[in-house]
Amino acid sequence: MRTPDSHPLGLSRVFWISSSIISVVGAAFQLLTLRPNLIDLFGFRQTQTAFTIREYMSGNWSIDTPMPSLGPPWTNPYEFPLFQGIAAILGNVSGLPADTAGRVAGLVFFLASGWLMAILVRRWFGVRASLIALVFFQVTPFGVQWASSSMIEFAVTALVLGAIVAIDSYSKNKSWLLLLLSTGLLTLGFAVKITTALAWALVFIVAATGFTRQKVPSWRSIVTGASPLVIAFGVGLTWTRHADSVKEQNPIGTYLTSEALRQWNFGTLLQRWNLDQWDRIFERLPTLGASLWIFAVLLGIALWKLKLDLRLMALASVPVIAVLTFFNLFVVHSYYSIAIYPSFIAILGIGVAAVSALVSQRVISLFVAGALSALLLILAWTSTQGRILAALVGVEGDLPEISRVIAESTPADSGVIVVGCDWDPTPLYYAKRRGMTIPGWYYDGVPVDWVGNELTYLAFCGANYSMGEGDPASVLPGGSLFTQVAPGIYRIVGPVDPSLVK
Repeated sequence: MRTPDSHPLGLSRVFWISSSIISVVGAAFQLLTLRPNLIDLFGFRQTQTAFTIREYMSGNWSIDTPMPSLGPPWTNPYEFPLFQGIAAILGNVSGLPADTAGRVAGLVFFLASGWLMAILVRRWFGVRASLIALVFFQVTPFGVQWASSSMIEFAVTALVLGAIVAIDSYSKNKSWLLLLLSTGLLTLGFAVKITTALAWALVFIVAATGFTRQKVPSWRSIVTGASPLVIAFGVGLTWTRHADSVKEQNPIGTYLTSEALRQWNFGTLLQRWNLDQWDRIFERLPTLGASLWIFAVLLGIALWKLKLDLRLMALASVPVIAVLTFFNLFVVHSYYSIAIYPSFIAILGIGVAAVSALVSQRVISLFVAGALSALLLILAWTSTQGRILAALVGVEGDLPEISRVIAESTPADSGVIVVGCDWDPTPLYYAKRRGMTIPGWYYDGVPVDWVGNELTYLAFCGANYSMGEGDPASVLPGGSLFTQVAPGIYRIVGPVDPSLVK
């Protein structure tokens, strides 16, 4: 396997033409199967992102992330809202609705992530490995499912991979412009989603220092090359503290600060000894739907063929760092594997190329690479997970019934309390209303001064976004006056009388 480190950008005519064709075909497939709404896997997260996109498109620009689903002050900053801003500009310029603008922006970043991953693999491990990886990136069940999601995840991987490619170029020609570019991209990546960016820290350090088994960099090179990582991490922590300070202005937001979510994010030591939870993570890892053992064998062959190349070991560290650090997030959320998807796919491409390189005759070697790649894709799409995702491709989800009822039963400027759909903003998003979502386990009640003022209606949500049933008196403060206007929908007649509040 050739490792063409000498090329300034890691590109060649063969790579450029081939990768362009692969990316164009992948983009065309995604656009032809683009869903018009966000009712699919993790609609919760997609509509949460789209809510901010729509607010930006309407002119409500704020760095504190407008989020009209948790009550006043109608903000909820998790990540730095770069993706939402770009999607909103795209929507306003093109005339696309927020749903589609978010999906198209997500697809652009997906394609950028794949291309940057392929450039990095091309530079470190050769053309064959990079093109195989790029094909896998485009057509695995996991990639097809998440490529056009209205989510920030691929924006982060694109930023981080761009920073790694830039710093790898800097390590070879010492251009300060590349160092500045890498610092800027990495800083944005940490601000947008620090949990994803952290997983790629070791890859960045290896690229920044040019560290290999044959070359040990000087301390000066190490300090200069690693400085963007220190700056980016500091900015990421600063943004997290700012976001927490904004959340603390809302009595509900205090449940969503980084301190309150510490165990939710990192999990517990006891969890890490639970084999069932490890099984759940392994089932979701983007290994083309095939056995994790196949991935391990390909990685082992590549490590042997490349004589324990430090760059390959750094790529293999990405899922290890991510899962061990943010264990519970990978147990609970399947989409968190997007953060490590490029590293998995890169290793699969490198592994297939390494196997084919065992054959010296070029034509047979290419045949082995193609046959093994096809076999892996067949295993992926015929696996249980692959068949489930295949059934969802291009299928339009039904809009929530509760959204239709809320839209028909309440004025456009109403604030609506939705009980029974967890924190999910989907019912409010498709009703085009702002309000407050209350999980079933949330017992602190609705702030008295919001009832009848900011929030004037109450809706009960059932399973799968249908209408639910419940007692308004069990949700609203004592003394609240209400009247039913539709099944599961109540109008709050007036502000609460403070003298009646228990």
